[in-house]
Amino acid sequence: QRSVSLLRTAALTVVLNIYRVDDPGLRAFIGKTDNQVIFFKQIGQLMQDQMNQLLGYVLTAAESGYEERGQMDSTIQNFQDQLFYLQDVFDLGITSLSSALTDYLVDHFILPSLIDTLTAWHEPTRLAVAV
Repeated sequence: QRSVSLLRTAALTVVLNIYRVDDPGLRAFIGKTDNQVIFFKQIGQLMQDQMNQLLGYVLTAAESGYEERGQMDSTIQNFQDQLFYLQDVFDLGITSLSSALTDYLVDHFILPSLIDTLTAWHEPTRLAVAV
């Protein structure tokens, strides 16, 4: 798990450094919708997986006697790292990239992961599917 996290961090750092290069050709390439969707999909899926893990830990914490606390802390740290990374992407000041990332995260992470999960509390059968 730790080596996967380190590898992911290194890869994201490389991508962030590529975004920092102020070259018109490179900016045109990374600005293409297809290229952005590939990257955003990976980030969004990772965050959604981590959110689902956290929800699972929270829902089973009382039953497990909080034995999974270390795993939960690790998942929280990884999720927080992803949020810091997203902030770094937004801080680049590339308006088209920031706008596309925001749209993607709202449609593919915030609405399905957060809003649907919160509304599932009122529908117990949906909650079982969400976890």
